[in-house]
Amino acid sequence: MGSIEYRRLRGEADARLWRAIRLEALQTAPEDFLTQYADVIDRPFESFVQNLENGVTCAALRAREPVAVMGLIPETLRAAAHRASLVAVFVRPSERGTGVARALFERLLAEAPSHIAQVELYVRDGNARAEAFYRRLGFEEYGRLPDATRVDGTSQTDILMRLSVPPREG
Repeated sequence: MGSIEYRRLRGEADARLWRAIRLEALQTAPEDFLTQYADVIDRPFESFVQNLENGVTCAALRAREPVAVMGLIPETLRAAAHRASLVAVFVRPSERGTGVARALFERLLAEAPSHIAQVELYVRDGNARAEAFYRRLGFEEYGRLPDATRVDGTSQTDILMRLSVPPREG
């Protein structure tokens, strides 16, 4: 299958990769994302470039094609600057269970600003595989948000999770 490269996505060339896998993710598992395919398909390309500038987005690439992606968006308010949200996590079905997601998360944390001490996420109640993955990484549930999203008229509950990140040099 070939080796996998883990790296941060930056600039216009990488924004093309980001757009491609983001659209694939939204088509593959629409119930698992707050953002829906219809929300993104007509966005100008520049918005994907801007996404990469506003946070940290890393991808796992096999033969220069993205097979997994995840992002980290740091809080911008001073009192919450130690926090960041894990977003847009997607691993192609063929790569699930191979360790790609864990390695990508480790790379994402290595790329994150050193002052980030807490990572938070929402995961759809019922997405057992993702929830189990986050728990293996050390995330803990701290609440639930009923009616967090409605996909095709169906109300879904989100599980709120957090991870304390050990201090890093930066």
